[in-house]
Amino acid sequence: MTFSPTTSPEFFERKYLLDEDPWHFATSAYERQRYDELISALKGPRYKQAFEPGCSIGVFTERLANICDKVIAFDVSPTAVQRARARCNAIPNVQITCRSLTAEMDLCGSDLLVLNEIGYYFEEKDWDVLVGSLLRNLLPGSTVFASHWLGDSDDHLQSGDSIHRHLMKQPHLLHVSGAKFTSFQLDKWVKRDD
Repeated sequence: MTFSPTTSPEFFERKYLLDEDPWHFATSAYERQRYDELISALKGPRYKQAFEPGCSIGVFTERLANICDKVIAFDVSPTAVQRARARCNAIPNVQITCRSLTAEMDLCGSDLLVLNEIGYYFEEKDWDVLVGSLLRNLLPGSTVFASHWLGDSDDHLQSGDSIHRHLMKQPHLLHVSGAKFTSFQLDKWVKRDD
């Protein structure tokens, strides 16, 4: 998997060095509404462990901690990770590290995989390979949850619609719920027991 100039670790680190919250996750009314919808869609039995790649500054990570026994979160930007750790410092069930999302990644027995605002930064073929590999490491019956913005951006390699279309085609996933809002989509699947 190769990085483009707008998906490299350096690209994201520059973003966080120039702006404490480059996507306004902590201050935007849109993000607050989106996070409310995401948490509402995830409510139900408490999750044992969430796996959250691309956690940014930890705004959603902080909310996930309320519905999970443990949250394993990470981001590729050291600066974002530092801010996420500061935000979640008093939350004992959150672990945040600095690393890239790769196909070889061990999900450490997680029963919730959160793909939130991350799919844009992968070419379609790479996204299919990556998700397929992550699903192979996920326990049957686990929840896979995705949410992506539906707008266009110069730094995106694929659209939010494309990301979710590709997830819908994954043979190991059973779609259980979803909603398309004006600006974003969210979908929830369960990993089949095949």
